[in-house]
This record gives sequence, structure tokens and C-alpha cells, in this order.
Amino acid sequence: RKSRIDKLDESSDNEITLKNGSLLAKLSASAKSKSKYILNAGPSTSELNSQNFYAEAEGTQKAKLTNYDGIAIVNANDVTITIGKNEGTIVEEGKDPLPPIKLLPAPQLVWTSRDSIIYRNEILFAFTEVKNAADYRVQYSASANFDGEVQTIKTLQTSTVLKDLPLGTTYVRVQAVDNLGLKGPHSETIRINRNVDNKPPALFIDDTRNDLLFTLTNSVTITGVSEPNAHLEADEKHVVINGSGQFKINKTNLQNDQVIAFTSVDDSGNKTQKKLRVIHLTEDVLFDLHFQGAIGSNPIQFTQNELIISGKAYPGLQVEVSMAGHIKSVRTDIKGRWGIAVAPQNGSLNISFQNAYSGQNYLTKSYTIEGKQ
Repeated sequence: RKSRIDKLDESSDNEITLKNGSLLAKLSASAKSKSKYILNAGPSTSELNSQNFYAEAEGTQKAKLTNYDGIAIVNANDVTITIGKNEGTIVEEGKDPLPPIKLLPAPQLVWTSRDSIIYRNEILFAFTEVKNAADYRVQYSASANFDGEVQTIKTLQTSTVLKDLPLGTTYVRVQAVDNLGLKGPHSETIRINRNVDNKPPALFIDDTRNDLLFTLTNSVTITGVSEPNAHLEADEKHVVINGSGQFKINKTNLQNDQVIAFTSVDDSGNKTQKKLRVIHLTEDVLFDLHFQGAIGSNPIQFTQNELIISGKAYPGLQVEVSMAGHIKSVRTDIKGRWGIAVAPQNGSLNISFQNAYSGQNYLTKSYTIEGKQ
């Protein structure tokens, strides 16, 4: 690089020679208006009146020049052309520069917002197709001006996965490249903010309370929701989660009482574990009753003025006893035990088992009550 500075008018003459590789010239508005910039790239010499100019040189054999602002006057083989905004040319040794070539437009981003917050170290970056594009170059950097370390991904697809993103802010943009290798203008820049995620993923199971689920058959469909990107397992078997985070599994050949272990792990490695107790309600268990102050099973003959009915079922149930228009109810304890005292009368005794939280009725059985003869 050669420079000459005029201190009177603060102007300067600058000459830069690019022997091999690439160079991005970004000039300020004042530098563009007051100073003269000459760029020698390969077999070409360009006078820049542009704030954004890119050149690639392959030794003295070939140069690709693209201009994104203002104009650039290109001379090669004693032929001069002017390339305007979003135009380019290719110069080969011993040949005239190609006439100005219109660059491909910038891809449009398939993005709902210019700012995204993520808690994992990768994300899918997508954009729209540009007609006649040979490929795309996705760039990302920790610098908003892309003047620091810049990572570039060449892709033929209209999306790519950005991996190993650091904590903090990453800036991302993309440009289309034509079949001559000329790079079009960049898309708008988006910001991806990666934060540390220490919060375990949500895991909810429908129609349950205190991690209990009752069924009247030996099969059940379990539905719920977790984070859409989480890895979910039930009894160490993978469960598919849809884009809304919802999932559904079917369990058959249930035992009367069994536990299903759920584990949900998000992209940051945070884990949520939950044990769901699934109970197949049967008459054999629920109506294995003990009647104190009475004899017989059905009919039941009471021998005292107070009849105490008890049993052992499951937690989370409510037992309702009705007789002669009188209703009494009690909840089972944490071991499923329950007991209730009633004044016996001749007639029908109805015992029902319900969900203690939703009130859903499961099973009811009637008994005949009569005084001992």
C-alpha cells in the first residue's frame, strides 16, 4: 500500500496492490469524497469511488471485481469500463475486461425476527432461493461489521446449520454467487443471541394430578407436552415430539398398578424426570371391602346401630356412600386406605369411586342392607 496525505485539505491518495487472495474495501463517506483510491488486482487497475468494493486476485492471471456502492472505473488491456452499484466484472491477463455484469440480488431471509435468542449451540439458518444462483455463501461473525474473525459456509441449499455458536451475539448474513463466481450483495444481517440455559425443560402430562392416571381398561393413551426440541423417553423408549411440543404414547397390557418413567432432555443438557403412576381400576380391588357391625357380603345384615365400611384402594380417589337419600364421602389416604361410618337402614347401599380432583366417576356397586332377623 502506498499513501500520500495532503494536510491542507485532509485528502489523500492511496494505492493498494492485491497480489493474491481477496480484499474488501469499505470506505467512509468522507474518504470517498475527499480521497483517491487505486486498487491493483491481478491484471486490472481500478479507481474506487465506492464505499463497498470487493476484489479477488489469482496472481497476475485473473481478477474478479464486484462493486456494491457508487462506481468503480476499471482499466485492463488499455480498455476502461465503469461498474456501478451491484455490478461486477472479470479481468483476465491479456484480455479486455468483461462488460459490467449485474450481480444477483441478495437472498431474502426466512426469519420471523432480526433478533433470536437460543439456548443451544446450533441453529438452522434459512433463506429464499435466488434464480440462477450457482451457490450461496453464509457468513457469521462476532463482529457486527464482519471485520473480525468471519466464518464462511458454502452451500448449494437454501438453508444451513450454524454449529458451535459461542455464547453472546453472533451476526449472520448470506449472499448469492453466480456461475462466473461473482458474489452478489449481502442480505440483511440478523443477530443470534446464545444464552446459558440452566432451566430444565417443561414436562406436563394431560389429565393427571399428583402424577396419577386412572383407567378402566388395560390400555391407555397418554398425552402431554414438553419443549419442541427436547429428547423425550418413556421407560427408556424414544417418544416423538411434534413442532408444538406435544406427544402421545399408547400403553397396552397394563398391570393393575404400574409406574412409567419419563425423561425430557433439552439441547443444553438440562433434564426433567417424572414418574407417572398408571392405575387400572378393577372391581376386585376397589370393592374388596370390610363391613364392621354387619355380617354377610350381599345382602349385608347389620348387627349394630353404626356400620363402618372400609377398604384399601389407591390414592387420589374419593369414595362416596349413599343410603336412604343420605350421602357421605371420604378421600383415600396416600396408601389408598379409607373408612366411613353410616347409620344403617334397610334398603340399598351404593358405593362409588371417583377421581378426587376432577370428580369423574369410575365404578359404582350396589348392596342390599337389612337388619339381622
